[in-house]
Amino acid sequence: MAKNKGKSNYKRKNKKKETPIVEGKSFEENLLHYVKVATIIIVLFTLFYFVTFLITRDKTEKEESEEKKDSGFSYTEIMAGRSFSMDDGEYYVLFYDSSDEDNGPTYRSLAINYRNKEGAIPIYTVDMNKGLNKSYGADESNTNPTSAAELKINGPTLMKISNKTLALYVEGEESIKGYIE
Repeated sequence: MAKNKGKSNYKRKNKKKETPIVEGKSFEENLLHYVKVATIIIVLFTLFYFVTFLITRDKTEKEESEEKKDSGFSYTEIMAGRSFSMDDGEYYVLFYDSSDEDNGPTYRSLAINYRNKEGAIPIYTVDMNKGLNKSYGADESNTNPTSAAELKINGPTLMKISNKTLALYVEGEESIKGYIE
């Protein structure tokens, strides 16, 4: 009896697998049917891809525009090393420390209010509390720098740069307010 079971398993394992062919149709008709089905599947996946792409693109663009609004990146805040190299012919550079809870917001709002005035020359801000700007801080100011390498800032400072040279150097809140308020 064991031999009979072995033979039947052998026959099942070695039996040729046939491709499903619809009875009454030729090979060409069956092939055409499979090509049509494959084409429909490809078209459906392509449509699904494009619809998904359009939906996610719109959502991504909205998110990116919201991020740009909230990113806090400003073209008016510069590094201290760029103080003498801005493209404007004449501009102010306001140095302040944003970590100073009493005066940091005051100087930032002074600059913003000045920018909103009609006919005001450009004003750039330098936050002395940020990264590379800290190296320009000093116990004693250099009131006549000719380049960014010579900058030594001690407290809130306003500089007016004209044609890449220092035209005005002012320190202290009241003096600064007199020029940009």
